[in-house]
Amino acid sequence: MYDIYKVIFISWKERVKNFIIFGTRGVTTSKAKGKFFCPSCQSESDYNHKQVKRFGTLYFIPLLPMDDLGDYVECQKCKNTYNQQVLNYNPEKDTEIFQAEYENATKKLMILMLLADGEIDESEIDSVITIYEKITNTVLSREKLIREIDNLKDKNHDVIDFTGSLRGQLNDHGKETIIKVAYLIACADGEFHESEQELLLQIAESLDFSKAHLTAVLKEMAE
Repeated sequence: MYDIYKVIFISWKERVKNFIIFGTRGVTTSKAKGKFFCPSCQSESDYNHKQVKRFGTLYFIPLLPMDDLGDYVECQKCKNTYNQQVLNYNPEKDTEIFQAEYENATKKLMILMLLADGEIDESEIDSVITIYEKITNTVLSREKLIREIDNLKDKNHDVIDFTGSLRGQLNDHGKETIIKVAYLIACADGEFHESEQELLLQIAESLDFSKAHLTAVLKEMAE
């Protein structure tokens, strides 16, 4: 009888051990609130200054605080996010600076998406120019784009590293924008290949974007 109980106990112990799930996740908390001049709204708006910290998880529950992933200021009106320097934003002097940062990040993401499959054709370059101008309302010259593609190609940048560096600087709205831009570039040649689907999934993971949320965004884009 003792041996039977011993076998049951060992079996139960092994099941519990196998069921324990460790991991990490980003947790966002609010640091401060107030009013600021939003570069996108071009008016005074309420803001929420948020911090993103990595936690160790047990059964998906965040328990152990680890390192800081970043922080951002979120406009409560348009939901755009900025680094905390925006709190010192002077609309008369700084509009062009913030616009340039946004445009450069969007352009770099699209170029890295093109470089990910190792092949860039003329139709894809045309798509980048069209999407960029639609999103930023700024004209992008073909010659400048090609120079920047060559520059990033030589430096061997990785799109996952780039999107991962944005993780602590974006709210869900900003992350959705990244996913949508990446999706549009992936489909620039008229197809959404399996390798591109996998890359988009990796981008979502680098942003702490759930698979369910990604599916919902892609469904919205497809419609």
